Order: sequence, then structure tokens, then C-alpha cells
Amino acid sequence: RASSPSDIPENVTSEEKEIHDVWVFQYDAKTQELLIKPRYYIIIDQTELGSLPVSLKAGVASTVYVVTNTGYENWANDGTDELWQKFKSLAQLKKQTLPTAFPLRSIDKVLIPMSGTSVEVTVTSGTTVEVPVSRMYAKLKVKVKMLKEDMELNSINVKQIPNICQVETLAGDGKEEPVTAVQFPEGTTFNSLAFAASDMEEDDNKEKWAIFYLPETLQGETAGQEGSQKS
Repeated sequence: RASSPSDIPENVTSEEKEIHDVWVFQYDAKTQELLIKPRYYIIIDQTELGSLPVSLKAGVASTVYVVTNTGYENWANDGTDELWQKFKSLAQLKKQTLPTAFPLRSIDKVLIPMSGTSVEVTVTSGTTVEVPVSRMYAKLKVKVKMLKEDMELNSINVKQIPNICQVETLAGDGKEEPVTAVQFPEGTTFNSLAFAASDMEEDDNKEKWAIFYLPETLQGETAGQEGSQKS
């Protein structure tokens, strides 16, 4: 999972934390329905994130939810009522998906989708709303040690990745409601490649590795894998 701590945590790079665009949603704290249409903001400089001016409805107890690095300026609002109303409730937003193959994705541009929500707040003029975000993708480091010196590893591919990434993969609050995995929509295929964030690297022990990002799915296990496996 994207948020699970590791016994040996991987160093977080500056690129992983970069936010290049933000979708802002404001929901009524009681009804959990949108108070304004979703707004899209492009981030030119990372220093903007500390004090990004956004338009919010004042005087109503609300929560602010954000989804970042979608790469699509018409994802939640293309100017038509039909599209943005698919995000009308917070529950609807959590079920929305993004394609795992982003047009801007490359080794040089990580652009990891993130999401997060604020605490309940009543906006007034000059109110600052803090929204912590976490990656919607898990970081996978694949490391291989060659058993024979004359063997050479050229590349690593991680397959059977879903063709979509869902905004939230868990339902329930863990207190009154049990936390369960949210089932992905019908039609989801698991034939994509993981996004490779780095070229092959090698350490002093001749161990090679590559970094991948995988959309968090919690959809179960894939049977019928070939080759030797250890759990």
C-alpha cells in the first residue's frame, strides 16, 4: 500500500514530492455534497504550494479535498454540468479513476497522483486551509543480485498492473465501520506495465535495481505466476 511504512524505508526524492497541478473540491461537512464546482490550478513553482490562492465558498462548515498531478485540466470539470456532477458527492469523488498511463509520465517527470482532505473548516476571508496529501501509488524497489558474474541484467518489467488508479481504495473509518477494500469497477484490466521511475542502477555489490510506482489497488492476488516464488 502507498501509505504502509517499511522496515527499510526508501529515501523520498524531491521529484516524488512535487505537485504540478491541483484539483480542489469543497464539500459541505454535513451533506458531503459539493458547495462549488471543482477548480483546477496549475503549479508553476513549488513555492506556490505554501500559500496557493484558491476560491472557496465562505460561511459554511466544509471539508476541502484535493487530487493532484492528474495531468488533465478537464478531468473533473470541462465546463459541462454532466461531468462535474459525477463528483457531486464526496463518495462519488472517491470512486473516480485516473488512467495509469499519463501523457506526461517519463523517467524525468515522476508526477505521482496524490490525494488528501482537510479537517472541517468554515472559510472566511483570508482563511488558510491545510490539506495534507499522500501518494495514490506505492513505491516498489526491485533489486536483483546476479548469481554468475557473466550474467547481465538489461531491464526489469513489472506487469499485470491495472489500467486505472482509483482515488480511494479503502472504505470505512476503522472505528464504527470496518475498513475494507473498495472493489474496482467492472471493465478494469490488469495488463499494464508499472511506471518506471529510474533506469537500472547498480551498487558496489553488483546488485542492480529499478524503482517502479504501482497504483494502490488492494484487489487481491494474481494466480498462475510462472517461475519460482517465495512468500
